[in-house]
Amino acid sequence: MASSRITEALLNAFNKYRIVFWDDDKEKLIDEFNSLELPDVTKIKLDNNEFSVKYRILVEETDKKFLIYRPAGEPDVKDNWLLDVQLASYKFVAEQDTLRCTEIGLDPAKFSSYIKKHENFFNKKEYRDKLAAAIKGSSEEETIESVDLKIIGIMSPLKKVDTFFSILQSLLKDAYEQSQNGMMMPLDACIEMQTELLSLLAKHFNYQSTGLSLHDFALKIFNDSLKKQLGEPSELSNEVAMFLGNWQDSKNYGENFNEWTEKAATELNLQLTFDKLDFDTLKQIDYFRNIDEMILIKLKSDISNDLINELDVRRILDIRCTKTWWKEFSDYYETAYAASKFKQLIKKVNLNLENIEDAVNKYQESWYEVDQQYRKFNFYCRNNKNNELFSDLKVTIDNLYTNDFLRPLGQKFSVVIQGEKNWGSFSKIIYQPKFFNNYVEPFIKRNNKVVVIISDALRYELGEELTRLINQNNRFSAEIEPMVSVLPSFTQLGMAALLPNNLIELKTDNTAVVDGISATGIENRKKILAQYGHASTCINAEELLSSKYKNKDIKEIVASNEIIYVYHDVVDTTGEHDEEHLFDKSQDCLEELMQLVTRLSSGNANNIMITADHGFIYQEQKLDKNVDFVEEPFVTGEKYQVDRRFVSAKGELDGSNTDFHSFHAKELGLSGDLSVLIPKAIQRIRKQGQNGRYIHGGATLEETVIPVIHVNKKRKDDVSEVKVKVISRERIITSGQILITFYQEQPVEDKVKGISIKAGFFRDGVPVSNIEDLEFNKETTNVEEREQKRQFKLSTGIDSGSVILKLTKRVENTDQYAPYDEITFSIRQNFFGRDF
Repeated sequence: MASSRITEALLNAFNKYRIVFWDDDKEKLIDEFNSLELPDVTKIKLDNNEFSVKYRILVEETDKKFLIYRPAGEPDVKDNWLLDVQLASYKFVAEQDTLRCTEIGLDPAKFSSYIKKHENFFNKKEYRDKLAAAIKGSSEEETIESVDLKIIGIMSPLKKVDTFFSILQSLLKDAYEQSQNGMMMPLDACIEMQTELLSLLAKHFNYQSTGLSLHDFALKIFNDSLKKQLGEPSELSNEVAMFLGNWQDSKNYGENFNEWTEKAATELNLQLTFDKLDFDTLKQIDYFRNIDEMILIKLKSDISNDLINELDVRRILDIRCTKTWWKEFSDYYETAYAASKFKQLIKKVNLNLENIEDAVNKYQESWYEVDQQYRKFNFYCRNNKNNELFSDLKVTIDNLYTNDFLRPLGQKFSVVIQGEKNWGSFSKIIYQPKFFNNYVEPFIKRNNKVVVIISDALRYELGEELTRLINQNNRFSAEIEPMVSVLPSFTQLGMAALLPNNLIELKTDNTAVVDGISATGIENRKKILAQYGHASTCINAEELLSSKYKNKDIKEIVASNEIIYVYHDVVDTTGEHDEEHLFDKSQDCLEELMQLVTRLSSGNANNIMITADHGFIYQEQKLDKNVDFVEEPFVTGEKYQVDRRFVSAKGELDGSNTDFHSFHAKELGLSGDLSVLIPKAIQRIRKQGQNGRYIHGGATLEETVIPVIHVNKKRKDDVSEVKVKVISRERIITSGQILITFYQEQPVEDKVKGISIKAGFFRDGVPVSNIEDLEFNKETTNVEEREQKRQFKLSTGIDSGSVILKLTKRVENTDQYAPYDEITFSIRQNFFGRDF
């Protein structure tokens, strides 16, 4: 019986040809021929019968298939009477290489010698099966180069057929790992396919080398990329930029891309080149970690020496945010920006004030920003892995904050407090005990439900940032105004003041009583709310945010109550027990409050108020025991509570207590006969074992100005995105490089979000240029500053015809991109190729 592989090979041949010649020198396979059974095929053995066979197959039986067996093999040309027939037919040779071609689906006439050359590959059945699967259905289209790429992919670390870029990235990753281990043994793919891989590198990148070294190739492409970024002539083609962009964005190999950039910078000693670059050039260079480190050192120096303003720092951040190392260094850049903004604010701040209300108004208009940027600076600074980079600037910022803002503002505010008899008798600013009457009761009178979120120690600057965050969300709107807290500004009294009340009394144990009912704990607060006569409840935010509460549960709570108080405590708990991480947790606080707003609104809460019991002061620097502390005040009578920022007492208040403000309860709008003494400015009462960088209870603006945020949810979408358009007069490309201008049509605002765009030229869905990342998030009204220019380098081998500039937009909160815009350009061939 004939071999199944021979039978299969001949059947495949007869699918394409009517006549097949089988040469078998010395009749090695005569038995195979004799036993062969092929449906609808006539077998003929040549034996000096060439003329009759020729007549039969070309004249008598033109519609039949013939297998012509030549037992002596193919004769010389001069003796080959069937040469003309042979040339128009298929020649079958039953050799291993031919059979393997047939097995895989390759044309033996084209690939038999190729298989001989790469026998290490074709000797492995696993490899042959993978190659056969890869070319199934496309055998006629296969070229030597296409099969080269498939074989390299199968033998590469990928172990499969893939794009040239992906295969090359896998090889480079392996080469990097080998070099890190001190080994430079080439892969199977490199041993077997050195010539072919070199040929592909030459074709795609114009990379020329006498021998294959992926190490050399990696260094070459990074060095060449730097030259192109500096405007210098380069040896490699534009495909290098496409490859680097693809490699950088790869989920599988992006990390290795970064590893190679560092290796290349070190081994090529690129620092010598970087050191010669001016700052304007430096900030545009991509790929190398050293660049970001140099930019940050320069930024820190310029900020420290007041040589750069916040707008110029922001412009640098806008450039760097699309570069390779942004994620690694974003906190450093944000630290620099917060520092520059803080120093600009300190320069401009004018701490003159006339009275308490004037001070509160100025604080909510602008002064709060100093506290806010101080917090942001320290938050980002703490996130930096290299704490040394900004260490000296941090000392400066801490000193400026305390000595040029916090202390002098506290001292000036103390002066106006001293000049006014009563705390809380404000004409234009709401005093905390009137919160319920002014903000909650109007909803109830209109038969509307209201939710009040009370976040412990949410000072005004945090409330302002929260307001902006809420306004950035679709269908939500928020407005903020200041309210002044009770004194002393601490939790028990502040929580009591936010409830419906006629009389509030501070007790000797520092608890507060509202109309005869203790305000300590949720159950007591429920009782006080119930006195108002409307369905109400209180709940902890931690419980509301837990998995215990589903949306239906929240809807039920909202449906069954007219007034809901939600108690949230992140900032104060951290300040009291872990003040070192206060600013980190402040960010968590804002995120949790956003979650609360979202959950409650999903539960049909349409009117949400957010406020606080008190604010706080926090200084990062170590306190000075001789400057920042005072001794306990002398009291002729009985002291009840001695806190870091206040003392409650009964009896005559000694007039010698010049470091303290002294108030009787009635001067604070409280009932009872207690008196309160509060250290002036930002001083703390000296207490054993307490650091006191986080404080509240006193009478500074940071402690007493608290936010009242009114949140509404709208029925219709109200958030849009900036529009981006391409500014290019010409739609004809006449060189290998084209500069495109992108324009952000409007500034980013609360309800207008920025977008992230990828842009590149494509033909038939395949990229033919580098892909550029662009961020459109400018808040400026300056039209020119909302323009961005990007240079695209087109593939060297592209010919004339149309190409499409495709813009895709990142889907919010994902790594996915959706189509955004497409613009067709034409390549004019007679000019093309001059600028490569």
